[in-house]
This record gives sequence, structure tokens and C-alpha cells, in this order.
Amino acid sequence: MLLGTPDEVEGSAKKLTHMKVFVDRLFPGRWDELRAVSTKELKATKVMGMEIDEASAKIRPDRRPTTSRTTSYRSGPGCCRCAP
Repeated sequence: MLLGTPDEVEGSAKKLTHMKVFVDRLFPGRWDELRAVSTKELKATKVMGMEIDEASAKIRPDRRPTTSRTTSYRSGPGCCRCAP
């Protein structure tokens, strides 16, 4: 669970930057393979950001990851924002 105050990302350039960072974090390099976002699509898309004030998670020691890939989660200023 994440607690914080969400806010809307405004401006086409900022929206595109946030979307690119989001996609590339999940699928590295994928943004460059996708078709360009149209102006109409960009206007119809709302991008939200949130600084995390507090976070909690339940971790069960009996469940282990099925892959060797590890993911690093961090909290604090800038963790959910993209910095150009």
C-alpha cells in the first residue's frame, strides 16, 4: 500500500517524458520500438504522479521469487517521478 497525494502531470513534453520512463522501467528499450504517440492521444491521456509519503507491504518468508531477477524498490523523494 502506498500513501501520498497524487497530482496531474501537465504539459505534453512532461507527459511524454513520464510515459517513456514508465514504459522503459517495465520493458527496457521498448519505448523506442513503439509508434509515436499522436497529439490527439496525448490530449486524451491523463498522467498522474505521486510522491510516496508512506509505504507498507506484507512479505511472506515462505514465498520465494521464481526467477533470478531481483527488483529494487525504494521510497523517498523522486522514487515515483521521472527526472529528465
